[in-house]
Amino acid sequence: MQEKVEQIRIVLITLFGGFLILMASEAHSEIYKWTDDSGKTHFSDQSPTDSTAEQLEVNINSYTAGKYSKSQSKKVVMYSATWCGVCKEAKRYFEDNDIAYREYDMENSEKGRRDFKKYKGKGVALILVDHQRMIDFNV
Repeated sequence: MQEKVEQIRIVLITLFGGFLILMASEAHSEIYKWTDDSGKTHFSDQSPTDSTAEQLEVNINSYTAGKYSKSQSKKVVMYSATWCGVCKEAKRYFEDNDIAYREYDMENSEKGRRDFKKYKGKGVALILVDHQRMIDFNV
């Protein structure tokens, strides 16, 4: 039974990783910015035919999924809040899989608040793996 659960977990992680890769490739689409005759600024994934548009470079601030190996000794840091269900799920996952992590409460810890602002956190759980940022947590 445990082996079957592990196989299903690996398949789900692989599928999720593939999904993230697909989304990352979609996120690198071309984005154009231009201002019309009335001074209104527009953004689109298609260049307008009747005006000169500037192509923008879009940088996605995310960590794509990969297989975590305990032998790799990656540093995992999580900025959390006591009320956060995703944070509790991430903690349970880390503990169940013997993944060492450091947790800082972004509401009740000075370091947590300071770092959360430094990383421009907009929501919890904010998880860093070797200083690479994960957006959200899902198993």
